[in-house]
Amino acid sequence: MFNPAKILIALLGIGLLATPTFAAKVGGLAALPTPDGAMLRWYLPGQFIPKGGFTLHRSSANGEETIQIASPQPKEVVVKNNWMTAAQLEYLTKLYSSAPDTDNEKLQRAILELQMVANPDLAKAFGILYTDTGLKTGQNYTYRVTANVNGKETELGKASITTGATPKVPTPSAFKAEALPGKVHLFWTPPGGYVASYRILRGEGSKPLEVQQPSPFFPSGTADAERPEGGALYTDRNLEPGKKYRYAIKAIDLFGRESAASETVAIDPDDALPLSGLPITDSSVGDNRITIEWDKTLDARVTSILVMRTLDPEKPLEVKAKLPASTTKYTDTDIVGGTHYYYAIITQSADGTNSKRGPMRDLRGVNLTQPATPNGLRITPKENSLELNWNAAKENDLWGYLVLRAESDKTPLEKYVVLTGTPLESTAFSDPIPQGVQTKYLYRIIAINTSNVRSKASEAVRGAVLDITAPDAPVMLSSSSLEGSIGIVWSAAKSPDLASFEVYRSDSSGQVVLVQKLNAKAIGYVDRTVIPNTSYTYVVVAIDASGNRSSASNPLTARAFLSKTPAAPKNLKATATSTGVKLEWEADKSLLYVVYRVVNGKPVQISGTFEGSSFTDKNGKPGSSYLLRAVNISGLQSPLSEIVISK
Repeated sequence: MFNPAKILIALLGIGLLATPTFAAKVGGLAALPTPDGAMLRWYLPGQFIPKGGFTLHRSSANGEETIQIASPQPKEVVVKNNWMTAAQLEYLTKLYSSAPDTDNEKLQRAILELQMVANPDLAKAFGILYTDTGLKTGQNYTYRVTANVNGKETELGKASITTGATPKVPTPSAFKAEALPGKVHLFWTPPGGYVASYRILRGEGSKPLEVQQPSPFFPSGTADAERPEGGALYTDRNLEPGKKYRYAIKAIDLFGRESAASETVAIDPDDALPLSGLPITDSSVGDNRITIEWDKTLDARVTSILVMRTLDPEKPLEVKAKLPASTTKYTDTDIVGGTHYYYAIITQSADGTNSKRGPMRDLRGVNLTQPATPNGLRITPKENSLELNWNAAKENDLWGYLVLRAESDKTPLEKYVVLTGTPLESTAFSDPIPQGVQTKYLYRIIAINTSNVRSKASEAVRGAVLDITAPDAPVMLSSSSLEGSIGIVWSAAKSPDLASFEVYRSDSSGQVVLVQKLNAKAIGYVDRTVIPNTSYTYVVVAIDASGNRSSASNPLTARAFLSKTPAAPKNLKATATSTGVKLEWEADKSLLYVVYRVVNGKPVQISGTFEGSSFTDKNGKPGSSYLLRAVNISGLQSPLSEIVISK
């Protein structure tokens, strides 16, 4: 992991700050001789200002001396020497007052320490760049720099110098340039010394050389496959076609000194480059059309522009159009909606030489024409689902179909439930519905193309699942014995498709008969077709709209009664015959009759109870008097009829 606290050591370690032959160093102290002293530089230990600043230990044949160096330097000294503003000093002093806690703080300080490497004034303000003076020329001195780090006096570095002429900053050597497509690589050999960074100089044509950004430039210390072993590399990508360039380089050491410029290298990038394809800079997609644009080529060798297209990026592109070199735009109208098209631009010279293709651009065709409305929707009901089928659409860019459902024909289209998350590719759909749900759903179909354009909704078709679920059996609640009739009452479970009830009756013989059919609202029935004093048993069956029949209800038994005395028989006639006297009357089939003959002025019963409308008295004679009485099923007797005399 990059340790920003030891930038100086890292720079020394990667070979950018090689030790010169005239100065030895130990650890992180860099030293250069001057005629009367030395220039010295070290680093902030732990990325914070040590308490008490730094102590510089200087030893020679005359003994050892110590020099206290404040960190940071006094504000009046910093401001007077214009190293930084008072506000900057105050901010940085506060920032570096303690060790960083987070990676973000470490990175922030690493950036500031790189600025200190690039700007010696910042290093002077923090007391890590110091010039020692007043020494004898030609004498050897050894320096050690220490600081109080976390309560412990720590040596930061050691170096020896012999006072005398200060060496110049070495100039980078073996400087050369190499042109590649869209860029120029600069190579050089690091010059050694305490070189930490560089200034890259570039001139266009015969114009003066100008410093390029970033300045100063810190080359990467990692291996780079594009550069020769041990070389440093700068890449210039800010090139313009058709222009020539000149380059030079200067080295900058830790003390902010610059070397002389290297030899100037001239290069014409276009001479080294083959024809290059043009990148597509802009594009637009319209209704069944795609337009691509590119910048005008500045390469005078180009005579034609080839627009290349393919449907499969893994396959070769084919020439879609050949255009003049000045062309910068092309519209392709051979487009199918939803299809991906891959475009690239190739340049071509007069001799037919083609460039490599430019970068491909993937564009998807759009068809804004609304698909035809689906038709032929058919619904086949099943026991647990509704099976939908419809006619296939004829569009060649159809994505699929959406199936919509609602419960009411008053439901607006936007309130329909969409049953398909992604459009269906087939023209069939099964909607699972639990058995017993008798809602008649409305279905509509919408076609959608690959450009996400929807058709109008199809006509609504209604359907419900096949009903094989019988209603619950009714529950007989009570029966009532009534005057000449029997009443029954029941209850039934609520069911949306309940259609009717059937009432069944059986008598003592066990014969079962259907006595009545009633609608679904009925909760009772009065049976007036019964014979009083006869027991009858009743059950009720529920029937739904699909004809499913429930099981029979629980049975209830009851009998009717009569409490009213029947009226006296009417129209009694008596006729004497050779076999006796024949009596006739108007009979009621629900009544029984008893015949009386008047004897000694009193009625005497001459028959048992019987059904019918006639009776023959074998002992009767002309002039005999008769009376008749009716008896109902309850045994109640009517009054006697009027007396009739046989003739």
